[in-house]
Amino acid sequence: MGRRVGDGFRRREWWRLAAIGLLGGCGRKPREEEAYQEARLAFRRGDWELARRLIQEHPGKDEAWRARFRLLEAEIHLYRGERERAEPLLAQRVPEELTGKQLALKAYAHRLAGRYDEAISALNTTLEIAERQGDQELHSEALLHLARAWQAKDRWDEADRLYARLEATGDNYYRGSALINRGLHLLRQARFEPAIPLLQKADELTQAAGSEAANSVAVLNLALCRARLGQHEEAEKALRRLAEFHLRLGARSLIALSQAELGRMHQELGRLPEAISCFKKAADAAEGWNLAQHALACERLASALVESGRLEEAEQWNRNAREPDRSINAGVIAARRGQPQAAVKIFDEALRQKIGVRDRWTALFHLARAHRENKSPTAMHQAFEKALRTIEEARLSLERPDYQVSFLSQLIRNYQDYAAVLLEEGQLDKALVVEESSRARVLASRTLRDDAGRVTLDRAVARRLARQCGAALASYWLSPRGAHVWVATADAVDCVKLDAPPAKVAELVAEHNRILLTPGRDVGRPNGPGVELWRRLIAPVERAMRGRVLVTPDGPLHELNLETLVDGSGRYWLESTTLAVTPSLGLLSPPGQAGGKLLLVGDPVQVDAEFPALDHAGEELAGIREAFGAGVRTIEKAEATPEAFLRAGVEDYGYIHFTAHAAANRESPLDSAVILSAAHGQHKLYARDVMDLALRARLVTVSACRGAGARSYSGEGLVGFSWAFLRAGSRNVIAGLWDVADVSTARLMRRLYQGLRQGLGPAAALRAAKLELLAGGGNFARPFYWAPFQVYTRDKG
Repeated sequence: MGRRVGDGFRRREWWRLAAIGLLGGCGRKPREEEAYQEARLAFRRGDWELARRLIQEHPGKDEAWRARFRLLEAEIHLYRGERERAEPLLAQRVPEELTGKQLALKAYAHRLAGRYDEAISALNTTLEIAERQGDQELHSEALLHLARAWQAKDRWDEADRLYARLEATGDNYYRGSALINRGLHLLRQARFEPAIPLLQKADELTQAAGSEAANSVAVLNLALCRARLGQHEEAEKALRRLAEFHLRLGARSLIALSQAELGRMHQELGRLPEAISCFKKAADAAEGWNLAQHALACERLASALVESGRLEEAEQWNRNAREPDRSINAGVIAARRGQPQAAVKIFDEALRQKIGVRDRWTALFHLARAHRENKSPTAMHQAFEKALRTIEEARLSLERPDYQVSFLSQLIRNYQDYAAVLLEEGQLDKALVVEESSRARVLASRTLRDDAGRVTLDRAVARRLARQCGAALASYWLSPRGAHVWVATADAVDCVKLDAPPAKVAELVAEHNRILLTPGRDVGRPNGPGVELWRRLIAPVERAMRGRVLVTPDGPLHELNLETLVDGSGRYWLESTTLAVTPSLGLLSPPGQAGGKLLLVGDPVQVDAEFPALDHAGEELAGIREAFGAGVRTIEKAEATPEAFLRAGVEDYGYIHFTAHAAANRESPLDSAVILSAAHGQHKLYARDVMDLALRARLVTVSACRGAGARSYSGEGLVGFSWAFLRAGSRNVIAGLWDVADVSTARLMRRLYQGLRQGLGPAAALRAAKLELLAGGGNFARPFYWAPFQVYTRDKG
């Protein structure tokens, strides 16, 4: 975003002095002109209280100046959404030279009131006046209002033509405003990805123009795009700042926008009381002046009230909502009241209207649930499947993998709902297909060189996979509607219910990891979280999950190394199981052809004080070279740069190993980086840089802090370097879940490569290395030292 919205408040005095210094000169300009120009600058950057105070302090010595100040005050009221206060000011007579400005503001008031034809007529006249007077500022202002009026009438071609003319001007404010509206148009069409670069440019231009108010709208719409793509953390931070900023400004139009969207964020994250409070603020701010914003706030408020079970109150607010959202809410209310037939009729009618893609899948999911209550199973399945296809089409329209990942993650509840219905009906094959179809879609779409939607994993396929892998397969599914695990062996596939509510499992995982990472604490103490997690997750299926096991985690399990759980006899699961993690059972495929050479990269020269030199990195590289034998190329010290790695012919290596620091990025996992030596000012190798490589490696090892990733997404799993290298084509990736001392890592990695040289697979070789540390006793026997590293695989072999 460039800077935090609201930072301009700390620069107000600078703006005030600059305005006086630049515009006032040495007393050459009249005081009215100084005050007026300063008030205009204050208005443009969003400091409306200062602008109004200047207007009150300088009423003007003649009618012309009084009219200018009066029109500026009216403009401030309109921008704040106070049309009823602006219209009396606009009704007064003005000198001839100000009739164009007056007419433009009257058109603004018409547009806010929904009188679009009157606004368009007035603005066309304004353009004629501006051209006749040679007033470029008035001309640009009229173009902007006219484009917005055409956009409000859904005449996008007319609006876009005018926005293009504004972008051709040299005024950053109007250029930025045009891009904001273009981005908003894409946002309303659910075309979030192409909207983002337009809004980012609008952010830059409105900052350059010094307009805090316009800039806040650009940032607001940018946050909405990120929220719709599932990037909630980043979006929520921006929305909170904007909501506070708009409340301080007292701008009703902006308050309505930011409060409505902050409320939507709360609702999507399950915080209903906070959502209801925001929606009420939005409705109050928009009431009486902006019908469209008021209707939007009422619709969202009604939706949140329905979720809270407050149906009577929801119905009252829903009367002011817009279509088709009003119909969708009405259908949900009918369903909640036990009137499924009425609900079906309402949803069918809503779907016959021209509605956006998001409204369409929402209506379809509600329709499916209503059909279920109405005992219409065929119609229910059709609606569920059509809704999931609609989501998939929307996902595939996105180009950037990180947007696809976050987009699908926020919608996983819909897959959970349908799978739960299928399980209740006893349709186990179909339930497994639905659940696995939501797993690793983005990852599989490249690693399988095919669309992941074509992977159909039913029980017969799962048994065949288990036989081919020579392993038990376990796919966990933690849903608020009920947790279970699919366990597939060569002989059978079972779906086993678990006593594992997601919130409770997350609490236990967090406590287990705290103990594991704290010196002197025992993860295996009786009734501790490690034992409790074993009881909930492993004990119900222990007999089937022995020997080699491939696990697909879900939710908080991505942050847990299952090897560290402790069974009833006090032993780590590591001691009885060879474990590997796969993002999806449907991702598993036969091993490809990989070379036998090893590429070592690491022990870089320190560039950043945050990442000091690793004392044992050289020892680790030397130990791996000795253990692996011939066919090793090492890029180390000053040579170990991102550019050197990317130009090393990585597609020819069967093994790739990094020994370096890593910086995990939670908000944008594909911007996580391995910290290497610097070349041409660049010392970070980003996950985004490697995910589109064409690797054929049997194994990539990221011997770095938190190399596995910092954030997991429902459906896609843990996204970071492990995900990126799997996407690039590696069959297996070893990466770390937490930071660990490099002296123990050097020993672990040396033993790992000895096992690989002896013919062990990556998972078996890593387990042997861990067991050696465990058997050696002392400090390194603690799981803190051996457990951070896991094998992530897509390999059947």
